[in-house]
Amino acid sequence: PGTIDGTGSGAEFRLLLGVAVNSEGTVYLADAYAQTIRKVDHAGVATTPAGTEFTKGSADGTGPAASFLTPWGVALDSADNLFITDHDNGTIRKMTPDGVVTTFAGAAPQPGVTDGVGSAARFSSLAGVVVNADGNLFIVDQGNATIRKMTSATPAGVVTTLAGAAGAPGGDDGTGSNARFSLPAGAAIDDADTIYIADKMNHTIRTVTANGKVATLAGTAGVPGSTDDMGAAARFNMPSAVAVDGSGTVYVADSGNHTIRKVTADGAVSTVAGAAGTAGSGDGVAALFKFPSGIAIDPAGNMYVADTGNNTIRKIAPDGEVSTVAGAAGMADAVDGSGSEARFSAPTSLVLDSKGDLYVIDSGNSTIRKVMSDGTTTTIAGTAHQVGIVLGDHPGLASPGGLAIFGDSLVVTDTNAILLLHHAVQP
Repeated sequence: PGTIDGTGSGAEFRLLLGVAVNSEGTVYLADAYAQTIRKVDHAGVATTPAGTEFTKGSADGTGPAASFLTPWGVALDSADNLFITDHDNGTIRKMTPDGVVTTFAGAAPQPGVTDGVGSAARFSSLAGVVVNADGNLFIVDQGNATIRKMTSATPAGVVTTLAGAAGAPGGDDGTGSNARFSLPAGAAIDDADTIYIADKMNHTIRTVTANGKVATLAGTAGVPGSTDDMGAAARFNMPSAVAVDGSGTVYVADSGNHTIRKVTADGAVSTVAGAAGTAGSGDGVAALFKFPSGIAIDPAGNMYVADTGNNTIRKIAPDGEVSTVAGAAGMADAVDGSGSEARFSAPTSLVLDSKGDLYVIDSGNSTIRKVMSDGTTTTIAGTAHQVGIVLGDHPGLASPGGLAIFGDSLVVTDTNAILLLHHAVQP
Protein backbone atom coordinates (compact mmCIF):
# COMPACT_ATOMS: atom_id res chain seq x y z
CA PRO A 1 0.00 0.00 0.00
CA GLY A 2 1.09 3.55 -0.66
CA THR A 3 0.17 6.91 -2.13
CA ILE A 4 2.36 7.10 -5.23
CA ASP A 5 1.02 8.41 -8.54
CA GLY A 6 2.27 6.52 -11.57
CA THR A 7 1.43 4.20 -14.42
CA GLY A 8 0.18 0.66 -13.94
CA SER A 9 2.08 -1.15 -11.20
CA GLY A 10 3.99 2.06 -10.50
CA ALA A 11 0.91 3.49 -8.79
CA GLU A 12 0.07 2.82 -5.14
CA PHE A 13 -3.17 3.19 -3.16
CA ARG A 14 -4.09 2.93 0.52
CA LEU A 15 -7.76 2.08 1.06
CA LEU A 16 -9.99 2.53 -1.96
CA LEU A 17 -13.71 2.88 -1.17
CA GLY A 18 -16.01 4.86 -3.49
CA VAL A 19 -15.62 4.50 -7.26
CA ALA A 20 -17.26 6.33 -10.15
CA VAL A 21 -16.63 6.15 -13.90
CA ASN A 22 -17.42 8.83 -16.48
CA SER A 23 -18.62 8.33 -20.05
CA GLU A 24 -15.03 8.17 -21.35
CA GLY A 25 -14.04 5.43 -18.91
CA THR A 26 -11.98 7.60 -16.58
CA VAL A 27 -12.13 6.19 -13.05
CA TYR A 28 -12.39 8.36 -9.94
CA LEU A 29 -11.68 6.82 -6.52
CA ALA A 30 -11.95 7.85 -2.90
CA ASP A 31 -8.63 6.82 -1.30
CA ALA A 32 -10.02 7.01 2.21
CA TYR A 33 -6.93 6.37 4.33
CA ALA A 34 -4.75 8.60 2.15
CA GLN A 35 -7.38 11.38 2.48
CA THR A 36 -7.26 11.97 -1.28
CA ILE A 37 -9.24 11.66 -4.48
CA ARG A 38 -7.45 9.59 -7.11
CA LYS A 39 -7.98 9.41 -10.86
CA VAL A 40 -7.01 6.62 -13.30
CA ASP A 41 -7.14 7.18 -17.07
CA HIS A 42 -7.38 4.67 -19.93
CA ALA A 43 -3.61 4.21 -20.04
CA GLY A 44 -3.54 3.20 -16.37
CA VAL A 45 -1.99 6.50 -15.28
CA ALA A 46 -2.98 7.28 -11.69
CA THR A 47 -2.94 10.87 -10.47
CA THR A 48 -4.16 12.73 -7.37
CA PRO A 49 -6.44 15.56 -8.53
CA ALA A 50 -7.36 16.62 -4.97
CA GLY A 51 -5.98 16.29 -1.47
CA THR A 52 -2.51 15.65 -0.04
CA GLU A 53 -1.63 12.21 1.28
CA PHE A 54 -2.25 11.75 5.01
CA THR A 55 -3.25 15.41 5.41
CA LYS A 56 -6.54 15.46 7.29
CA GLY A 57 -8.80 18.47 7.22
CA SER A 58 -11.75 20.17 5.61
CA ALA A 59 -10.09 22.91 3.56
CA ASP A 60 -11.47 23.84 0.18
CA GLY A 61 -9.03 24.61 -2.62
CA THR A 62 -7.51 23.39 -5.84
CA GLY A 63 -5.63 20.12 -6.05
CA PRO A 64 -3.32 19.52 -3.07
CA ALA A 65 -4.65 22.59 -1.26
CA ALA A 66 -7.91 20.74 -0.56
CA SER A 67 -8.18 18.37 2.39
CA PHE A 68 -10.59 15.61 3.42
CA LEU A 69 -11.42 13.48 6.45
CA THR A 70 -12.14 9.95 5.21
CA PRO A 71 -13.71 10.55 1.78
CA TRP A 72 -16.17 7.72 1.22
CA GLY A 73 -18.84 7.74 -1.52
CA VAL A 74 -18.44 9.35 -4.95
CA ALA A 75 -20.87 10.08 -7.79
CA LEU A 76 -20.48 11.94 -11.09
CA ASP A 77 -22.92 14.25 -12.83
CA SER A 78 -23.18 14.69 -16.60
CA ALA A 79 -20.63 17.52 -16.55
CA ASP A 80 -18.03 15.33 -14.77
CA ASN A 81 -18.35 17.16 -11.48
CA LEU A 82 -17.53 14.69 -8.72
CA PHE A 83 -19.62 14.70 -5.52
CA ILE A 84 -17.99 13.19 -2.45
CA THR A 85 -19.46 12.16 0.89
CA ASP A 86 -16.71 13.31 3.26
CA HIS A 87 -17.65 10.84 5.95
CA ASP A 88 -15.96 12.11 9.10
CA ASN A 89 -16.44 15.76 8.17
CA GLY A 90 -20.18 15.21 7.71
CA THR A 91 -20.13 17.16 4.45
CA ILE A 92 -20.81 16.87 0.75
CA ARG A 93 -17.84 18.05 -1.29
CA LYS A 94 -17.77 18.94 -4.98
CA MET A 95 -14.74 18.61 -7.24
CA THR A 96 -14.82 20.16 -10.71
CA PRO A 97 -13.01 18.50 -13.66
CA ASP A 98 -10.16 20.97 -12.99
CA GLY A 99 -9.70 19.73 -9.43
CA VAL A 100 -11.33 22.69 -7.66
CA VAL A 101 -12.85 21.38 -4.40
CA THR A 102 -15.61 23.19 -2.55
CA THR A 103 -17.85 22.19 0.33
CA PHE A 104 -21.22 21.82 -1.32
CA ALA A 105 -23.25 21.20 1.82
CA GLY A 106 -22.71 20.67 5.53
CA ALA A 107 -20.12 22.04 7.93
CA ALA A 108 -17.12 20.12 9.29
CA PRO A 109 -17.16 18.52 11.74
CA GLN A 110 -20.64 19.37 12.95
CA PRO A 111 -23.03 16.41 12.60
CA GLY A 112 -26.72 17.14 12.81
CA VAL A 113 -30.06 16.98 11.06
CA THR A 114 -30.58 20.49 9.70
CA ASP A 115 -31.91 21.25 6.24
CA GLY A 116 -30.56 24.39 4.60
CA VAL A 117 -28.38 25.86 1.91
CA GLY A 118 -24.74 24.88 1.73
CA SER A 119 -22.94 25.15 5.08
CA ALA A 120 -26.21 25.56 6.99
CA ALA A 121 -27.14 21.91 6.33
CA ARG A 122 -26.14 19.08 8.67
CA PHE A 123 -25.81 15.31 8.14
CA SER A 124 -25.00 12.19 10.20
CA SER A 125 -23.18 9.08 8.96
CA LEU A 126 -23.67 9.53 5.24
CA ALA A 127 -23.83 6.33 3.23
CA GLY A 128 -24.87 5.86 -0.41
CA VAL A 129 -25.36 8.64 -2.95
CA VAL A 130 -27.01 8.59 -6.38
CA VAL A 131 -27.31 11.34 -8.99
CA ASN A 132 -30.25 11.80 -11.37
CA ALA A 133 -30.23 13.10 -14.94
CA ASP A 134 -30.72 16.68 -13.73
CA GLY A 135 -27.67 16.47 -11.48
CA ASN A 136 -29.59 16.44 -8.21
CA LEU A 137 -28.19 14.21 -5.48
CA PHE A 138 -30.13 11.80 -3.30
CA ILE A 139 -28.30 10.71 -0.17
CA VAL A 140 -28.92 7.95 2.34
CA ASP A 141 -28.40 9.71 5.68
CA GLN A 142 -28.17 6.49 7.61
CA GLY A 143 -27.41 8.05 10.98
CA ASN A 144 -30.56 10.14 10.76
CA ALA A 145 -32.69 7.37 9.15
CA THR A 146 -33.64 9.77 6.36
CA ILE A 147 -33.32 10.27 2.63
CA ARG A 148 -31.94 13.70 1.79
CA LYS A 149 -32.00 15.64 -1.48
CA MET A 150 -29.47 18.22 -2.61
CA THR A 151 -29.78 20.42 -5.69
CA SER A 152 -26.79 20.94 -7.95
CA ALA A 153 -28.30 23.48 -10.37
CA THR A 154 -29.17 27.08 -9.46
CA PRO A 155 -29.79 27.52 -6.61
CA ALA A 156 -27.09 24.97 -5.82
CA GLY A 157 -26.52 23.18 -2.53
CA VAL A 158 -30.07 23.34 -1.22
CA VAL A 159 -30.49 20.38 1.14
CA THR A 160 -33.93 19.12 2.09
CA THR A 161 -35.14 16.01 3.84
CA LEU A 162 -37.06 14.18 1.17
CA ALA A 163 -38.37 11.43 3.44
CA GLY A 164 -38.07 10.21 6.99
CA ALA A 165 -37.71 11.93 10.36
CA ALA A 166 -34.34 12.28 12.08
CA GLY A 167 -34.06 10.39 15.33
CA ALA A 168 -37.35 8.58 14.78
CA PRO A 169 -36.68 5.18 13.18
CA GLY A 170 -39.66 3.10 12.16
CA GLY A 171 -41.36 1.47 9.24
CA ASP A 172 -44.30 3.71 8.37
CA ASP A 173 -45.15 4.66 4.80
CA GLY A 174 -46.20 8.22 4.08
CA THR A 175 -45.05 11.44 2.50
CA GLY A 176 -42.03 13.35 3.73
CA SER A 177 -41.57 13.38 7.51
CA ASN A 178 -44.51 11.04 8.02
CA ALA A 179 -42.44 8.19 6.61
CA ARG A 180 -39.96 6.21 8.68
CA PHE A 181 -36.86 4.10 7.93
CA SER A 182 -34.68 1.82 10.02
CA LEU A 183 -31.01 1.65 9.04
CA PRO A 184 -31.55 2.31 5.31
CA ALA A 185 -28.64 0.90 3.33
CA GLY A 186 -28.38 0.42 -0.44
CA ALA A 187 -30.05 2.75 -2.93
CA ALA A 188 -30.77 2.76 -6.66
CA ILE A 189 -32.59 5.21 -8.94
CA ASP A 190 -34.55 4.71 -12.16
CA ASP A 191 -35.17 7.00 -15.12
CA ALA A 192 -38.33 8.39 -13.51
CA ASP A 193 -36.38 9.47 -10.39
CA THR A 194 -37.97 6.81 -8.23
CA ILE A 195 -35.47 5.80 -5.57
CA TYR A 196 -35.37 2.21 -4.32
CA ILE A 197 -34.09 1.64 -0.79
CA ALA A 198 -33.01 -1.56 0.94
CA ASP A 199 -34.45 -0.73 4.37
CA LYS A 200 -32.26 -3.18 6.18
CA MET A 201 -33.62 -3.40 9.72
CA ASN A 202 -37.23 -3.10 8.53
CA HIS A 203 -36.61 -6.12 6.25
CA THR A 204 -38.37 -4.29 3.41
CA ILE A 205 -37.83 -2.77 -0.01
CA ARG A 206 -39.09 0.80 -0.14
CA THR A 207 -39.70 3.31 -2.94
CA VAL A 208 -39.37 7.07 -2.66
CA THR A 209 -40.87 9.27 -5.37
CA ALA A 210 -39.55 12.67 -6.45
CA ASN A 211 -42.06 14.39 -4.13
CA GLY A 212 -41.05 12.28 -1.12
CA LYS A 213 -43.89 9.77 -1.08
CA VAL A 214 -42.65 6.57 0.51
CA ALA A 215 -44.25 3.21 -0.11
CA THR A 216 -43.26 -0.31 0.81
CA LEU A 217 -42.86 -2.21 -2.43
CA ALA A 218 -42.35 -5.57 -0.73
CA GLY A 219 -42.04 -7.00 2.76
CA THR A 220 -43.56 -6.02 6.11
CA ALA A 221 -41.71 -3.73 8.51
CA GLY A 222 -40.16 -5.52 11.45
CA VAL A 223 -41.09 -8.99 10.21
CA PRO A 224 -38.10 -10.94 8.88
CA GLY A 225 -38.52 -14.06 6.80
CA SER A 226 -37.99 -15.55 3.39
CA THR A 227 -41.47 -15.89 1.85
CA ASP A 228 -41.99 -15.29 -1.86
CA ASP A 229 -45.35 -13.59 -2.41
CA MET A 230 -46.96 -10.30 -3.41
CA GLY A 231 -46.09 -7.04 -1.69
CA ALA A 232 -46.60 -7.08 2.07
CA ALA A 233 -46.97 -10.87 2.14
CA ALA A 234 -43.35 -11.30 1.02
CA ARG A 235 -40.54 -11.50 3.55
CA PHE A 236 -36.86 -10.45 3.54
CA ASN A 237 -34.07 -10.79 6.08
CA MET A 238 -31.78 -7.75 6.30
CA PRO A 239 -31.65 -6.79 2.61
CA SER A 240 -28.50 -4.77 2.03
CA ALA A 241 -28.25 -3.86 -1.65
CA VAL A 242 -30.56 -3.16 -4.58
CA ALA A 243 -30.29 -2.67 -8.33
CA VAL A 244 -33.02 -1.71 -10.81
CA ASP A 245 -33.23 -2.42 -14.53
CA GLY A 246 -34.93 -0.47 -17.32
CA SER A 247 -38.25 -2.25 -16.83
CA GLY A 248 -38.46 -1.38 -13.13
CA THR A 249 -37.53 -4.85 -11.92
CA VAL A 250 -35.53 -4.71 -8.69
CA TYR A 251 -32.88 -7.24 -7.72
CA VAL A 252 -32.06 -7.60 -4.04
CA ALA A 253 -29.11 -9.03 -2.13
CA ASP A 254 -31.09 -10.54 0.73
CA SER A 255 -28.09 -10.92 3.00
CA GLY A 256 -29.73 -12.58 5.99
CA ASN A 257 -31.29 -15.25 3.78
CA HIS A 258 -28.20 -15.85 1.62
CA THR A 259 -30.38 -15.50 -1.48
CA ILE A 260 -30.88 -13.32 -4.53
CA ARG A 261 -34.43 -12.02 -4.79
CA LYS A 262 -36.37 -10.37 -7.59
CA VAL A 263 -39.17 -7.82 -7.17
CA THR A 264 -41.30 -6.88 -10.18
CA ALA A 265 -42.77 -3.41 -10.62
CA ASP A 266 -46.09 -4.60 -9.15
CA GLY A 267 -44.40 -6.05 -6.04
CA ALA A 268 -44.26 -9.74 -6.91
CA VAL A 269 -41.27 -11.24 -5.07
CA SER A 270 -39.48 -14.38 -6.16
CA THR A 271 -36.24 -16.02 -5.17
CA VAL A 272 -33.90 -16.08 -8.12
CA ALA A 273 -31.29 -18.28 -6.49
CA GLY A 274 -30.84 -20.26 -3.31
CA ALA A 275 -33.04 -21.48 -0.48
CA ALA A 276 -33.25 -19.36 2.64
CA GLY A 277 -31.21 -20.77 5.48
CA THR A 278 -30.31 -23.92 3.55
CA ALA A 279 -26.88 -24.53 2.10
CA GLY A 280 -26.45 -27.22 -0.54
CA SER A 281 -25.37 -28.03 -4.06
CA GLY A 282 -28.28 -29.78 -5.77
CA ASP A 283 -29.25 -28.87 -9.33
CA GLY A 284 -32.77 -28.61 -10.76
CA VAL A 285 -35.64 -26.23 -10.14
CA ALA A 286 -35.28 -26.73 -6.38
CA ALA A 287 -31.54 -26.10 -6.39
CA LEU A 288 -29.44 -25.14 -3.39
CA PHE A 289 -26.38 -22.94 -3.15
CA LYS A 290 -23.63 -22.39 -0.61
CA PHE A 291 -22.53 -18.76 -0.20
CA PRO A 292 -23.12 -17.71 -3.83
CA SER A 293 -21.30 -14.51 -4.72
CA GLY A 294 -20.61 -13.46 -8.33
CA ILE A 295 -23.47 -13.14 -10.82
CA ALA A 296 -23.53 -12.52 -14.58
CA ILE A 297 -26.53 -12.51 -16.93
CA ASP A 298 -26.45 -13.19 -20.68
CA PRO A 299 -28.79 -11.61 -23.28
CA ALA A 300 -31.04 -14.68 -23.23
CA GLY A 301 -31.69 -14.27 -19.50
CA ASN A 302 -29.49 -17.11 -18.28
CA MET A 303 -27.78 -16.30 -14.99
CA TYR A 304 -24.33 -17.63 -14.13
CA VAL A 305 -23.34 -17.86 -10.47
CA ALA A 306 -19.99 -18.36 -8.78
CA ASP A 307 -21.09 -20.79 -6.07
CA THR A 308 -18.21 -20.05 -3.75
CA GLY A 309 -18.87 -22.53 -0.97
CA ASN A 310 -19.46 -25.37 -3.43
CA ASN A 311 -16.39 -24.57 -5.60
CA THR A 312 -18.57 -24.64 -8.72
CA ILE A 313 -19.95 -22.48 -11.52
CA ARG A 314 -23.74 -22.76 -11.76
CA LYS A 315 -26.26 -21.72 -14.41
CA ILE A 316 -29.86 -20.64 -13.78
CA ALA A 317 -32.05 -20.82 -16.90
CA PRO A 318 -34.94 -18.37 -17.35
CA ASP A 319 -37.36 -21.12 -16.29
CA GLY A 320 -35.45 -21.55 -12.98
CA GLU A 321 -33.70 -24.78 -13.90
CA VAL A 322 -30.25 -24.83 -12.27
CA SER A 323 -27.31 -26.81 -13.60
CA THR A 324 -23.64 -27.06 -12.71
CA VAL A 325 -21.54 -25.82 -15.63
CA ALA A 326 -18.09 -26.54 -14.24
CA GLY A 327 -16.54 -28.02 -11.13
CA ALA A 328 -17.76 -30.55 -8.60
CA ALA A 329 -19.45 -29.65 -5.32
CA GLY A 330 -17.16 -29.96 -2.32
CA MET A 331 -14.12 -30.80 -4.45
CA ALA A 332 -11.60 -27.95 -4.11
CA ASP A 333 -8.59 -28.09 -6.40
CA ALA A 334 -7.02 -26.39 -9.43
CA VAL A 335 -7.70 -28.83 -12.27
CA ASP A 336 -8.50 -27.73 -15.83
CA GLY A 337 -10.91 -29.89 -17.79
CA SER A 338 -14.40 -30.30 -19.14
CA GLY A 339 -17.52 -29.85 -17.02
CA SER A 340 -17.36 -31.74 -13.74
CA GLU A 341 -13.75 -32.75 -14.38
CA ALA A 342 -12.64 -29.19 -13.62
CA ARG A 343 -11.85 -28.09 -10.09
CA PHE A 344 -12.04 -24.64 -8.46
CA SER A 345 -11.27 -23.30 -5.02
CA ALA A 346 -13.71 -20.65 -3.78
CA PRO A 347 -14.58 -18.95 -7.09
CA THR A 348 -15.96 -15.45 -6.55
CA SER A 349 -16.34 -12.76 -9.21
CA LEU A 350 -17.19 -13.63 -12.79
CA VAL A 351 -17.92 -11.83 -16.07
CA LEU A 352 -19.40 -12.95 -19.37
CA ASP A 353 -18.18 -11.95 -22.83
CA SER A 354 -20.20 -11.56 -26.03
CA LYS A 355 -19.42 -15.14 -27.10
CA GLY A 356 -20.84 -16.62 -23.92
CA ASP A 357 -17.46 -17.48 -22.36
CA LEU A 358 -17.03 -16.85 -18.64
CA TYR A 359 -13.99 -15.42 -16.87
CA VAL A 360 -13.78 -16.36 -13.20
CA ILE A 361 -11.67 -15.26 -10.25
CA ASP A 362 -10.66 -18.52 -8.58
CA SER A 363 -9.75 -16.86 -5.30
CA GLY A 364 -8.52 -19.91 -3.42
CA ASN A 365 -6.07 -20.67 -6.22
CA SER A 366 -5.12 -17.00 -6.94
CA THR A 367 -5.86 -17.57 -10.61
CA ILE A 368 -8.13 -16.38 -13.42
CA ARG A 369 -10.01 -19.21 -15.07
CA LYS A 370 -11.95 -19.27 -18.33
CA VAL A 371 -15.05 -21.41 -18.74
CA MET A 372 -16.06 -21.72 -22.39
CA SER A 373 -19.66 -22.06 -23.46
CA ASP A 374 -19.17 -25.84 -23.83
CA GLY A 375 -18.04 -26.10 -20.19
CA THR A 376 -14.31 -26.47 -20.84
CA THR A 377 -12.23 -24.78 -18.14
CA THR A 378 -8.70 -23.42 -18.60
CA THR A 379 -6.39 -21.27 -16.49
CA ILE A 380 -5.45 -18.02 -18.25
CA ALA A 381 -3.52 -16.17 -15.53
CA GLY A 382 -1.73 -17.07 -12.33
CA THR A 383 -0.39 -20.35 -11.00
CA ALA A 384 -2.28 -22.31 -8.38
CA HIS A 385 -0.71 -22.22 -4.92
CA GLN A 386 1.82 -19.57 -6.02
CA VAL A 387 0.75 -16.28 -4.47
CA GLY A 388 2.29 -13.02 -5.65
CA ILE A 389 1.84 -10.36 -8.30
CA VAL A 390 4.08 -11.03 -11.30
CA LEU A 391 3.81 -8.97 -14.48
CA GLY A 392 4.70 -9.98 -18.03
CA ASP A 393 3.80 -12.89 -20.30
CA HIS A 394 3.36 -15.29 -17.36
CA PRO A 395 1.45 -13.23 -14.80
CA GLY A 396 1.00 -14.18 -11.20
CA LEU A 397 -1.72 -13.02 -8.82
CA ALA A 398 -1.88 -12.46 -5.08
CA SER A 399 -5.47 -11.94 -3.94
CA PRO A 400 -7.63 -11.09 -6.96
CA GLY A 401 -11.00 -9.54 -6.10
CA GLY A 402 -12.92 -7.71 -8.83
CA LEU A 403 -13.08 -8.52 -12.53
CA ALA A 404 -14.29 -6.64 -15.61
CA ILE A 405 -13.98 -6.84 -19.39
CA PHE A 406 -12.35 -3.79 -21.02
CA GLY A 407 -12.29 -4.16 -24.81
CA ASP A 408 -10.31 -7.34 -25.44
CA SER A 409 -8.61 -7.19 -22.06
CA LEU A 410 -9.52 -8.14 -18.49
CA VAL A 411 -9.21 -5.66 -15.62
CA VAL A 412 -8.49 -7.32 -12.25
CA THR A 413 -8.28 -5.69 -8.82
CA ASP A 414 -5.58 -7.46 -6.82
CA THR A 415 -4.67 -6.30 -3.28
CA ASN A 416 -3.49 -2.69 -3.86
CA ALA A 417 -3.09 -2.89 -7.63
CA ILE A 418 -5.24 -2.73 -10.76
CA LEU A 419 -4.01 -5.29 -13.29
CA LEU A 420 -4.71 -5.38 -17.03
CA LEU A 421 -4.58 -8.76 -18.78
CA HIS A 422 -4.03 -7.73 -22.40
CA HIS A 423 -5.90 -9.55 -25.17
CA ALA A 424 -7.34 -12.09 -22.74
CA VAL A 425 -10.82 -11.88 -24.29
CA GLN A 426 -11.02 -13.57 -27.68
CA PRO A 427 -13.10 -11.76 -30.38
